Amino acid sequence: LDLKGKYAAATESNAHNFIVLDDNHYSIIAMKSDEPIGLIVAKKRALPDPLSDVVEVFIDVIEVDQQYQRRGVGTELMRHVNEWAVQIEASQVRAWSEEIRTDALLMWRKMGFTFSTLTFKQEETKRHGFYVARTLP
Repeated sequence: LDLKGKYAAATESNAHNFIVLDDNHYSIIAMKSDEPIGLIVAKKRALPDPLSDVVEVFIDVIEVDQQYQRRGVGTELMRHVNEWAVQIEASQVRAWSEEIRTDALLMWRKMGFTFSTLTFKQEETKRHGFYVARTLP
């Protein structure tokens, strides 16, 4: 099995569908022994005009198996993405997270990301989402 297929078989998530292998994407699967326990998928992209000369890295997916959360796996995955972002000379790393993803929001905060709130409705319930961003040197 390829790692993408192995990740799909080991989790109930559809995150493996976001894995793209080309120069504009960066994907890592965290493994413990021979089992996948986490995944991060990020992409390089330019901002729209008038800022089309600004390149960012946007994280499409970051997830860690529940039994391995709060053990540094997500932080380590983020470290690799940050290194890639610096290497490709991106000006920032950005992502989206919802209020129900408390552990992710705490990780973003711990890593020095800033937050911008967006309120939306889902099935007539008012919810909050957060764009998170961290500028790079």
